[in-house]
Amino acid sequence: MNTLVETQPPSRKTRTALIVFAVTFLASVAGAAFYAFHQPPVYYAQAMTELHSENPDSSVFLTAQAQVIQSRDILFTVIGNLKLTESWGFQRNGKTPTREEVYTRLLDALEIIPVRNTNIIHIGVYARERYDAPNIANMVMVVYHKYLREHP
Repeated sequence: MNTLVETQPPSRKTRTALIVFAVTFLASVAGAAFYAFHQPPVYYAQAMTELHSENPDSSVFLTAQAQVIQSRDILFTVIGNLKLTESWGFQRNGKTPTREEVYTRLLDALEIIPVRNTNIIHIGVYARERYDAPNIANMVMVVYHKYLREHP
C-alpha cells in the first residue's frame, strides 16, 4: 500500500513566530554570556575552628558562638586591625565609609556556619580582592580566639 502524504510549507505566521523565538533566544544567551564574562571575580576563603563546651547541647552553643563572631566587638576589631575603612575603598561623594557601613558590608561578606553534629564552626568570606578574603577570615579567627581567652 503506497500512500502519498502531501505536506504544505509552514504558514507565514508560523515562520515569523519561529524567527522571533530564535532571535529572542540568541539575544538572551548572548546577553547572559556578556554579563557573566564582564563581572569582576569574587574570591572565597574559609577558616574552621573547633570549640569546646561543657554544654551537652552543642548546637545551641555553636549558634551562640556564631552570633558572637558576628558581633560588633569582634568585627569592629577586625575592621580596625585590617584598616578596612581605608582599604575597601568604596567611597561615596569622596567620603571614606564609616565603620558601621564597613561592618554592614563585612556581615554581607561573611558566612558563619556551625557544622552539624560537631563542635566546629566554619567561617567563609567573599571578597573582590584576592588577598582580602583569606586575610579577613584569618583575622576573624585571631580576634575571636583572643576574645574567648579574655572572656572565659
